[in-house]
Amino acid sequence: MKERLVDPQKLYDEGWDLLEEGNFEQAMEVGKRLERLRWSGAFELQAAVYESEDNLEAAVSVLRKGLDKTSGHYLLSSRLGNTLSDMGHYEEAIEAYKVGMALETTDITLFRMNIGLVYSRMDQNEKALSEYQKIESDVLARGNKEPIFWHYKGCLARVFSDLGETSKLAELIEPIRKNLLDNSDFKSSKSRIAAAYAVSLSQLNQDAASIRWLTRAIELDRNGWQCKWLKREKLVKSHPIGGKLYYITADGIWPSYLTDDEEWGALACFEVVADDEQQAFEFSKSFIHESARDSFILDEFEILENKTPEPKGVYEVNPYIFYDLNDEEEG
Repeated sequence: MKERLVDPQKLYDEGWDLLEEGNFEQAMEVGKRLERLRWSGAFELQAAVYESEDNLEAAVSVLRKGLDKTSGHYLLSSRLGNTLSDMGHYEEAIEAYKVGMALETTDITLFRMNIGLVYSRMDQNEKALSEYQKIESDVLARGNKEPIFWHYKGCLARVFSDLGETSKLAELIEPIRKNLLDNSDFKSSKSRIAAAYAVSLSQLNQDAASIRWLTRAIELDRNGWQCKWLKREKLVKSHPIGGKLYYITADGIWPSYLTDDEEWGALACFEVVADDEQQAFEFSKSFIHESARDSFILDEFEILENKTPEPKGVYEVNPYIFYDLNDEEEG
């Protein structure tokens, strides 16, 4: 009886807080408890825990279970499609989205955008563009204060870049150029737009402009995949491919004017392919905030693979780890 007196929405929110804190086991326990309470969000939460543990097969299984038990819920269909797409099961992902679109309560715009993204991942960019064009008026009507607006612009930018439509990409960017200079919100989507333009400019051999937009993209999202890819592509021109895969830690000072508080110590960690640890550090520097970059030095490194045929450059950028400079144990 006690469980029935619990507010499921409050419990659901607590489960997501636990997940964000990295308490996967406790978050899963909340998800199981919500399932006993017959709360549809239980399956979404459980799937998110599995995804955080890189167990996508289990995430798909629990989402399918949730769809069966709830007689279909569009958020579960959306998450199922997203997970299948991340696994590379593109046709199954599109089918999941179409099932979601057929439900009585749904967001058609969201599903069409996700279908377009899957087509883009399949290199079927004309089909992707067709899906995006069907929802353009609705997205624009929602306005640039909504996340879906920036997600849409990011998806469209990637398609134009992949199609080599640099002029259309420039037209897309022009009315939102000032917004792309704003770091306060929608950073990931804005980074994808800037990175897509940087890629297109690079393909036109407009290197100076490409570097400016790439720098902006990295400022917005240090771990954006297009940022890392384009950086590696530029290194291919001057460095032979292959090397060792390193995990490196750089240690530096985070200046007070970036925190409106006081100076902090900062650790920046990367996975990098390079010939040696110093070269790995040099490749990583552009992914460290420009205002703090000169203070960073190579602290530690580990060789993850002695030999890899992959191009040189950065492959993974981890979040900064901050520490109190006055703490002797940390310092």
